[in-house]
Amino acid sequence: MINIKKSAEAIVNYRDVKISVEEGPNSTISLNPYYIVGFVDGEGCFTVYVHKHKTKKFGFDARMSFEIELRYDDEAILKNIQRVLGCGNITRLSYDKYGWVPHVKYKVSSIKDIGNKIIPFFTTYPLLAKKRYSFDLFTKAYKVFASGDHLTLDGLDRLIDIPLLCWFIQLRGSYTHWVYLLIKAS
Repeated sequence: MINIKKSAEAIVNYRDVKISVEEGPNSTISLNPYYIVGFVDGEGCFTVYVHKHKTKKFGFDARMSFEIELRYDDEAILKNIQRVLGCGNITRLSYDKYGWVPHVKYKVSSIKDIGNKIIPFFTTYPLLAKKRYSFDLFTKAYKVFASGDHLTLDGLDRLIDIPLLCWFIQLRGSYTHWVYLLIKAS
């Protein structure tokens, strides 16, 4: 039988637990690549975006990144993923204004690291869920970035034609949709 009072106390106490990543039990574990694949299938994000930028030649800036964001008490696993992949940064995020617990984000935004480490890793150890489709589109976008074409109007147009970016644009609403139309019209 479940003791509801004890369960509620455990949840309250769990929020107050501070785990030292350096001393924590997960700080030096060796992760199986397929564990990372499953983790990314559930929590990872392959992102490509174009936004308005005053100082760029065509008035837009294109970027791409691979990210995983978790609660701060899971920082140890992000550090282990970072160690296995050999790139990226981990930053702490505060969501106090929302009343949420702090988060940590692992992010790889270097085009070189994406091409030399992230894409080869997930090509060798393929994603198994629907995130595989996002990764395939992310890989297509990488080719535009790697060639430097993201700095041209034609390259921006090719990025926007990638369905992943079009999906992101639809989520962002009319402002970004206007950006899409402006680039398509040029």
